[in-house]
Amino acid sequence: MCAAMPAARAVEPDSSSVAFQDWTVNCAKTTTSSAPPQAPAAKPAGKSAEPAPAAAPAKEASACEMVQAFVEKGSQRLVARIAIGRTGGAGELKLVIQTPIGVWIADGASVSASDKVQAKAVYVRCTPTACFAETEAKKDFLEAAKSAEKMSLTFPDGARNPVAMAVSPKGFAAALAALEKR
Repeated sequence: MCAAMPAARAVEPDSSSVAFQDWTVNCAKTTTSSAPPQAPAAKPAGKSAEPAPAAAPAKEASACEMVQAFVEKGSQRLVARIAIGRTGGAGELKLVIQTPIGVWIADGASVSASDKVQAKAVYVRCTPTACFAETEAKKDFLEAAKSAEKMSLTFPDGARNPVAMAVSPKGFAAALAALEKR
């Protein structure tokens, strides 16, 4: 998932990835300074200059997501991607599904856990290389996925034919636990 980071003067990224079987938790820490350094105030004639106010202290933010990517064998081209994380590192968990372009966007995309609980996502944007569907990662879906024996990703192609991909549940529970600790 891409989290929007606030505009800042100084940015020092630090990232990490930890694999939990077929799921990976990616985190990016960014240190930002919210105020640009200020020059000392001009000295009026006959008066001593006052020191400039101190710059705001640096803030450290962390954005983490758990992902499973689907790549084409041979070319290693990314076909689809499922990510669960918090926008800006806070708030409710969000599910983002990345699919190829040329999908039937009106029908959205979904991830199901054990054919029982489904997270239905709405397409929110397409780029020249991919389309993105988003929804809240609801508790009932997350709980079902933690104990699922099988999962699947489904989206319609441009002719409205369903495209179904097997999603591995291996490591889902551990990745989610790691994500929730961050």
